[in-house]
Amino acid sequence: NGFGGVVFLLGVVGVEEAAHRRVARPVDMEQPSERLADLAGLSKSQIPQLGIMAVTFDERTASVIGSVRLASGAVAIARIAAPDAASADLRPGDLIHEINGKNVFSVDDLKNALAGLTHGDAVALLVERAQQWSYVAFNLP
Repeated sequence: NGFGGVVFLLGVVGVEEAAHRRVARPVDMEQPSERLADLAGLSKSQIPQLGIMAVTFDERTASVIGSVRLASGAVAIARIAAPDAASADLRPGDLIHEINGKNVFSVDDLKNALAGLTHGDAVALLVERAQQWSYVAFNLP
């Protein structure tokens, strides 16, 4: 990895400094547990049917994706490799507002709607990308 030794991901503060010194700096006791909680949350954000990770739109995501026309929904944050993922044209930063005409206010709404669908079902997502709305349509594999 170029560091010449073991670097503890949760304990590194300042990667460039750690790389230069080849050491990991300690962090306070609360910080690792918060980061571990974030990592645990990653599995909850996976939506394998769509091949994405998503989070519910909130103040934190708003500051990252910028202006939106409708401030609610599920934000795609990353593509994931999922064997049964649909070939949906979703990109990080896409804000999903509807699935098959049902409003999506959260990741849970999106997951619940997908749970009611089966192989071959048609899916239409209303997606906001760069303040433009469009539909992404596909069949579930």
